[in-house]
Amino acid sequence: MLALPALLLLTSCCVFATYGEGLSEDIYITIPVAEGVAGYRLFNGTHQFGFHSSRADSRGVVVKLGRGEKAGLRDCWRSRFRNYLGKYHVLLSADMIDRSVVQEILNSDCIAGLIIVDPESAIEPTEPLSHDGMCPNQYSDVYGESCSTSNAWNDPGYVLSDGLRNVDWKMQVLYMYNKTHVEAINKCYNLYNVPTGGESAVDFPFCAASFGVFSTAAGSTEICYRRSKPWSRLFDLSIENRDDLCSPLVGVNVLAYLPPKVYNEAAPAHTARYLMLSARMDSFGLIPEISPGEISVLTSVIALLAASHAIGQNSDIFEKAANASNRYVISAFFDGESFDYIGSSDAAFDLMNGEFPRKLSGKIKTQLDPIVASQLEAIIEVQQLGSGDGAQLTAHADGRQFKSGKLDDLLRSLSAGASVEGGSLKPPTGNARMPPASWHSFYRIEPSIRGIVLAPFGEKYNYRRINSMLDFAQWNSSQRSAAESEVAIASSALLRAAADHVRLDDGQKLAIRIDREFIKKLFECFVYSSDWFSCEYLSRINEGRLKKSSAFYTGKSTYVSAGYRNPLRFFLEWLAIYATGSTSYTSNVKDKNTCDDLGGNQNVYIYSWQADPDTGAHYCYRSSVDVYQVNSPAFRIPNYDFTNHTYSTWSESLYSIDSLRLYLVEQESFERVMLVFGMLFALISFLFVGRCTENSFIIDEGERLAKEGEPL
Repeated sequence: MLALPALLLLTSCCVFATYGEGLSEDIYITIPVAEGVAGYRLFNGTHQFGFHSSRADSRGVVVKLGRGEKAGLRDCWRSRFRNYLGKYHVLLSADMIDRSVVQEILNSDCIAGLIIVDPESAIEPTEPLSHDGMCPNQYSDVYGESCSTSNAWNDPGYVLSDGLRNVDWKMQVLYMYNKTHVEAINKCYNLYNVPTGGESAVDFPFCAASFGVFSTAAGSTEICYRRSKPWSRLFDLSIENRDDLCSPLVGVNVLAYLPPKVYNEAAPAHTARYLMLSARMDSFGLIPEISPGEISVLTSVIALLAASHAIGQNSDIFEKAANASNRYVISAFFDGESFDYIGSSDAAFDLMNGEFPRKLSGKIKTQLDPIVASQLEAIIEVQQLGSGDGAQLTAHADGRQFKSGKLDDLLRSLSAGASVEGGSLKPPTGNARMPPASWHSFYRIEPSIRGIVLAPFGEKYNYRRINSMLDFAQWNSSQRSAAESEVAIASSALLRAAADHVRLDDGQKLAIRIDREFIKKLFECFVYSSDWFSCEYLSRINEGRLKKSSAFYTGKSTYVSAGYRNPLRFFLEWLAIYATGSTSYTSNVKDKNTCDDLGGNQNVYIYSWQADPDTGAHYCYRSSVDVYQVNSPAFRIPNYDFTNHTYSTWSESLYSIDSLRLYLVEQESFERVMLVFGMLFALISFLFVGRCTENSFIIDEGERLAKEGEPL
């Protein structure tokens, strides 16, 4: 009869010991996974790429892959984990994903996922670690040739010829940058998965992990869009009543009109001539958001900002010359260029349709003059600055345009500007080809548009980590100085081209110089700082408008994405306003509300209340900076053929994220023994309970009343 009370007591102890909660917290160590640090599916018009697996395949024993340790990768570590036949999560540093290892990873059928950590030492500059392919944007240039070694700009740097992005990885991937979390994984691995005492194998239990990003879409952008139609979802119960399974990549172009031309209905249309100065503002990595872009993007952005700043500091003389000559300059920061020129193709599409920079509206009194493609004379782009010797730049161009003499005036201007800062310019040749650049988007709609790319590379990229998770500038002091000089040379070349375009006189051109201190401040924030939120210069201009979030990756990221959360685009907009804006027209404005109320019934200028990043003092800036949300024309053209390579067709799958969990995995035989033991225990308990009679549960009523003081 004592069996039942004993059993009840044991059950009570278990319940109270766990406070009535589940035991998962005692079994798992959970590490949260923020959005942006794990891979997911990407699509173009015909294929799927990126990372995905089933939940069953997202679990595996943790192993570490060191340099030169391919044997375990080839035999699935079976010699170490002899009685384990499952999959593995491979912990490795980002620089380990190189030409010698990546094919082994792709060929393996026992990898559940990759857990990528930062390299422990400096990266060898000659190591090819670009996550882009041999021929970046190969289907979007105007030459229409297949990729070969003769036109492979990224030949020295690629890891895979098609690029790590353009692979359908049948596994998960996670970037771990939190040192505490990395230490927890290492401790678990070292404690359970490393042989000791001279042994070559380990016994159960093993340290294992599970995590995953689970995508809703599959196939291609075309398939995803077709499946997203309401009629195709009638019998699909697997996804929670969503009509969208994927989203097109969406960027933000930042354009500054230096100066703007105001539309005059009475004047002849489309007579002004324009020069566009450009830089791209996006890149990607194996995990798209992990894309610091310090050489791929940021140094070029700094150069264009510095040139725009010099024009803005002398806006009165530029405006006077531009209005007199009817020649204007546009500074353009294009987003989505590493994904088949999303930003520039969007602008070119509007230009082709007479809707650039804005479609004329009868409801607005003062508006920007519309521009058509034939008005754009040339586009000059800067690329990969900081990867050369700090003294010479190469002018890349289409050989046909160069041989015709159409580029002579531009090349003279650029060379003169470079020499002001102590640099030189190497001209193109008659058989030259334009490297991957925004010019391809504009040339496609108007072959008269000339193009030049200023860059430190020659026939091939010098830099080996273009579009990569490892695109960090690891410079010593002399290399820093050379990089800053290279940016100043490129910026000065852009400035002189702009000055010659609007027809400044010789004295004015000589008087206008690039501000090297401004360049240094931008380097300190964009390149030398560990992130863009900790730099004081950017913090002043930010003023808490953009905050870090634990839900998203907040390290340096230049990925275009399907959302509007890349911090670079915000900092770039505010810096462009500061660099090109004026406070002389708004000197009497003393508060934000008054500033925000200015500028009604017009779209030529914007009025922004923001801090001077040098002093922190607030001003109302009047600028001609405009921001455009852009996506590929492929998603704007009805019934577009997604197999067509004219426009970008990239999209992202929607997905859900499971946090990383560390746990111990036991041998299946042990689990079977425990299952049998549990069933036997339950059976014995049932037999004991079954032997109880009604008297086992009768309470002596008299005894209870006696204790309460009642007479028996």
